[in-house]
Parts: sequence; structure tokens; C-alpha cells
Amino acid sequence: MIGRSDDVREIATALANGTNLIIAAPRRTGKTSVCDAALGRLRRNRFYTARLDLFRIADAAELAETLALAVIANRSPIHRLVRRAREVGRVALNATQAAAVLKLKSQLGDAVELAITPGWAAQDPERALDLALELPDRVARADGRRMIVFFDEFQEVAGERRPYGNPDAVTKRMRAIFQRSSEVSYLFAGSLEHMMRDLFAPSHRAFSGFGGFHTLRAITVADWSRGLLERFAADDCVKRRSTATRWRWSRRSSRSGACTRTPSRLRARWPIGSRFRSGCRRRFATGC
Repeated sequence: MIGRSDDVREIATALANGTNLIIAAPRRTGKTSVCDAALGRLRRNRFYTARLDLFRIADAAELAETLALAVIANRSPIHRLVRRAREVGRVALNATQAAAVLKLKSQLGDAVELAITPGWAAQDPERALDLALELPDRVARADGRRMIVFFDEFQEVAGERRPYGNPDAVTKRMRAIFQRSSEVSYLFAGSLEHMMRDLFAPSHRAFSGFGGFHTLRAITVADWSRGLLERFAADDCVKRRSTATRWRWSRRSSRSGACTRTPSRLRARWPIGSRFRSGCRRRFATGC
């Protein structure tokens, strides 16, 4: 990621050490990509992770089911069993698989039903959500691994549609469960900064003081230059000519070394050609 390595490292380190973080930034600024990169770094260091995008989750029942599935996915053998049970139904499981489900339920409680039985959460969404919110800590304790839970677009909790119920009531229930979950770190990201700050900053809010805000660094011209040079090099592009006013780049052919890409002019001050910039505006805006 261009210009984001320090952010990724700091976020991953804070979460690994048990610090909860909030990131509020407009869409297309790279916040989700940074958070995903931090989670990837943590997974490589044997942390459990669960990621949810609240913008895509319609109601409390779906939130409970999605969270349960994301948490259990960290256990690969159990994840395969859960997927099998959801596809064919529990009655179609063989004796060994059925015994494994019973053992899992005795270990993790009724929250297992959220993952195994589609539609189970809809019978009592409020209870289902409480069970799902408790599940990350249960799994983390059972397996001796710290769990990182990432809620993207978290401001949806307080949206006008109120998809998960009364925002004050929901956030109070979340805070009560989260503060008991000592083996879980939480990462909250949102694209509406004023709503995110209203959820976490005022003293009367349930999440007041629950985590610290992390501000993404601005990507400098030097970061872009260095990052783009690395990208071009990775694509087997070579600099054919350099002057004070323009750079020429081309892609080498695998056999003859002839140019297979039309050279483009890159400004020395801002090394992105106009055609290249307009075609890749979104990629450059996020730095990924």
C-alpha cells in the first residue's frame, strides 16, 4: 500500500496489545484497505480475526448470524462442518459430524446455532445478537488466541433506519458485552466522521472512552513517487529516459526486450501522467 505502512503497523500493534481503535474518514480515502491490511498482518501472527461490513447487513438477526459465521471461520475444521450443516441440514450429518456439533455447542453455547441453522437468529433477534457478541471472547478463550473484531461502517448502528433497533439500547448492550470480553480487541471504522465522533466522544454515550481515534496520515508526493516507482518496477517497467521535465516508461517484452507499452510522460513534480491518472483515479486516491 502506498504511504500507509506506518498506519498499518501502528493499528496492528495497538490491536495486538489489547487497545480498541476508531477510524473515521470519508469514503475512498483507504481506511477499509488499511484496516484489512492490519487484520491480514495480525492473522499472519496467529491472531483470530472477524470482519463485518454493517453497510451490507440489514438487521439484527443478520448481524448476529454474520458475526457468528465470521468468528467460527477461524477454526478451519469446524468451519467446514458448519458449512456442511448449513448446506444439507443437521439431519443429513453422519454420526461423527453430529457428535462434533454437540461437542461444539457444549463448548461455545447456543451461539453455535446461529452459524449452523439458517434463520435461527430471526426467531429472537435480540437474544441472538447478544449470543453472537459474546462468541468472539468464548472462542478466543477456548483456543488461547486473541480475537480482533473489525466493524466497518459502524455509524450504521445509529443510522436513520435503525436497522439493529434503538441505537442507545444497542450500543449499551454492545458496550456491556465488549468490556467483559478481555480476549478481544475491537476496531471500528466509519465514513461519516460526525456520526462516529458522536458515538464515541460524548460522555453520555455508551462507547465513551472505549477506544482511541486513529487519524490516517496524508499520503505525500514523495510517498506517491516512491510507491509508483515500486509498482512500475513490479510490473517489469523500466525507465528509458529521464530529464528535468519528463520520464519515459515502457514495459519490456519477455523475449526481445522491445517496448510493449506506449511511453507515457510523467511530470517531475507529480509523477502521474494525465491519462494514467484519469484511468486510475480511484486506485491512487486510496493508495492501494
